[in-house]
Amino acid sequence: MSDIIHIRNETITKELFDRAQFFFWAEWGAMGDAGAVEMIAEDGSLYCCNFVRDDFDPDIIAGACPLFGLDRPIPEGWVYHYLGMGNHLYYRVKYDEEYCRLLGVVKNPGQEYQRWHNIALKLCS
Repeated sequence: MSDIIHIRNETITKELFDRAQFFFWAEWGAMGDAGAVEMIAEDGSLYCCNFVRDDFDPDIIAGACPLFGLDRPIPEGWVYHYLGMGNHLYYRVKYDEEYCRLLGVVKNPGQEYQRWHNIALKLCS
């Protein structure tokens, strides 16, 4: 079981995002947990917040994290998967082969949406 660390406006820093191995975020109107932001660090720690439900400023996330936002290019060293219905997943290239192997064949992005979290925790533990 990973540690869950709730991040707040004052704890968002570039250094925090530099620790992320997997980064998930859901748009304002996404299916599932709209506004969710999750980062999984290499030690399996899970950092999370929700910019819709919580008193949280999405501009602070965007300022510290090059992965957050629809108009951003995919940074070098990262892989992007669209999980359908407004959900976005990024992870470091070094996990790509094993992530895809554990994911297996999916028929639609929704199937990956249901599986990504457990796979990420397994790879980062």
